[in-house]
Amino acid sequence: MADERTLPRFQARRQLGRTGFQATAVGTVAFKSFGAGKLLGETEGYGRPLQARPRGKVSSGGAETEAPSLPRLGVEECVRYTLTLDPDVALMGMSFPNEQDAALHAAAAFQPLTAEQMTDVRQRAARAIEGKGAVWWNPGA
Repeated sequence: MADERTLPRFQARRQLGRTGFQATAVGTVAFKSFGAGKLLGETEGYGRPLQARPRGKVSSGGAETEAPSLPRLGVEECVRYTLTLDPDVALMGMSFPNEQDAALHAAAAFQPLTAEQMTDVRQRAARAIEGKGAVWWNPGA
């Protein structure tokens, strides 16, 4: 078994320190790292294709296209964002083998995002999820 001091999570904690809930010994859980798939593709979530959208636009219908027509994030940046938050448990919600492979690779190669990168990912995630249906797990969104 690896010495925990060699693990990226431990190293990141040493650099950033434990703050917030973790400093008070309250466990933290991160879930929906990919926003039910909404951050990764053109879906209402859980593989459901987008339905009719405002101003007469229609869904992608699940058709493969060379370039995405809506904003999206990559698996690696979703994983890096989640792990930079330093949760005690991360329930990422990997749906497909290619997502699993990419997520596990990103976790193994994890390097924390900077504060500027975190802000950038948050802003692009907000744009990527627009018009893709309710975000039922985040009522304040």
